[in-house]
Amino acid sequence: MKKIAIACQGGGSHCAFTGGVLAALLRRVQVDHAQRLVLDGHEIVGLSGTSGGAVSAYLAWLDLLRLREGQRFADDEPLAVERFWKDNAAQLFGRFPYDLITNLTMVGIASMESAMPALGATPNAATRAIQAHMRSQIEKAAGDLGFLQGEAGSAGGLHPARLKGLHKAPGNFPLLLIGAANVNQGVFEPFIGTPEHPPLLDQVVASTALPDVFPSVGIATPMKAPRHAQGTAPDEGEEPPTAYYWDGLLSQNPPLSDFLGFQDREAKADEIWIVRINPVVRRNGAGRVAIEPPSRATEIADRRNELAGNLSLEQEKRFIRRVNAMHDGGALSEQGRRRYKKVALWGISLDGWSDVPEHPAAPDGGWREVKYKTPRVHTQVLDYATKLLRSPAFLIELDALGREAALEFLEHRKAVG
Repeated sequence: MKKIAIACQGGGSHCAFTGGVLAALLRRVQVDHAQRLVLDGHEIVGLSGTSGGAVSAYLAWLDLLRLREGQRFADDEPLAVERFWKDNAAQLFGRFPYDLITNLTMVGIASMESAMPALGATPNAATRAIQAHMRSQIEKAAGDLGFLQGEAGSAGGLHPARLKGLHKAPGNFPLLLIGAANVNQGVFEPFIGTPEHPPLLDQVVASTALPDVFPSVGIATPMKAPRHAQGTAPDEGEEPPTAYYWDGLLSQNPPLSDFLGFQDREAKADEIWIVRINPVVRRNGAGRVAIEPPSRATEIADRRNELAGNLSLEQEKRFIRRVNAMHDGGALSEQGRRRYKKVALWGISLDGWSDVPEHPAAPDGGWREVKYKTPRVHTQVLDYATKLLRSPAFLIELDALGREAALEFLEHRKAVG
């Protein structure tokens, strides 16, 4: 049985698409006699995410653990990830005062040609309140976490230095990787969650702390710092230092290669399914592939945001595919072949252009175009500003696109074997 990991790219409100993808996938997961989480003949060994993708991955991870604990979800019972994206929709008379008005104002500012300088004045009292509200929404969607067997007094998650030593066992897997950037130290290691070492809610919130909008999140964590330069954990009884984190878009979007960092080869994923939010190619207002470069300030800011969001992802994909090429070319020793796996990269993409593994016609990997049937009434234009938009109709349409994309992908995956 092939092992898969699902990696969820960040992209603000556009990650309602990811919520739909994960909800559709989770509805098909079963638990076998060996306590493995099985999705259409594949074992799920990990989830990763950044920003809105981290929120979605975290909530889906919790429901996977609930399934393994014996809980079953009725068809009309919402999953945690479904609850979050439904409650995240801005309402005029919602629990958060003036939520819809505040949201539309932020989107309007971001739509202006002076968007980036305007947002530079934040974070402020309003965005701090929005961040606190979002934290409470994640906490509410997560529900009762009493079933988690986390270590008492844990700083949250697993120390990165212990990642290599994880062995394939229910207590260690499925793994959860949350992308975040250490503001002052420049450390780009993800927060690592396991069933025995669940992450802190603040670590999930930290992954969403976009510097232009939200304040950084301070977390007492034993992650690498100058006095622990070799990656060793603090001494027993030593208080871990407080570090401050920004959005994982600045580091890994989303984490991929960490799924392959174990000494135990059997713990590594055979396939990584990437839920991509940012488009690969730029399109014009008519929806066609753009020929001319962007010229207006908003167009430049939008495309720069898309390229920045894809940069770390493409770098990690290139590294994995280089190892794959070394496998195929016989460049690895026998010891190397035992240590490193060949990993297939598949994709489910909001813009319909999804990753496919290397093949003779595309030795560096390729793309597959998907024509969605879901009418794109509210999501025809997906620019930078709409990553802040939380109107109910917009999020519902993204959710529907995600569900369609997930089911289409599973059918395609089954057809190609």
